[in-house]
Amino acid sequence: MPPTAEAAGLTVQLDEAPFVTCVLNNLVSNAIKFSHPGSTIRVDAERLGDEVHMTLADQGIGMSPALVADIFRTDRPTSRAGTEGELGTGFGMPLVKQHIEHFGGRIAVESRSEEDHEQDHSTHVHLYLRAGAAS
Repeated sequence: MPPTAEAAGLTVQLDEAPFVTCVLNNLVSNAIKFSHPGSTIRVDAERLGDEVHMTLADQGIGMSPALVADIFRTDRPTSRAGTEGELGTGFGMPLVKQHIEHFGGRIAVESRSEEDHEQDHSTHVHLYLRAGAAS
């Protein structure tokens, strides 16, 4: 059984190294890359039955519905420049999904683009991870 990681009194079962280096690193770096300087990025977690629901929410430029639909695909281009011209490969989110699913979790993305929602744009990434027993 993989080790557990605890945060905010919640425990999940996962392999800490890939979770931190692949999942959190990709999600946080994407939130920074696609947010304007001075905006807020928030991480929350709560227990929902036998899962821990973790949300990473930014106030960034968001994504179109078409981009959200393709965000986990490797056969379609999803890479685009960040707010300061940063480049990416387009492979980060498919890797995040692969790691989350490997540990029995799931991921969902909601986004409202700055282009379509000038005053109310953001991206919310939802991770649903199996809850572990408290140690």
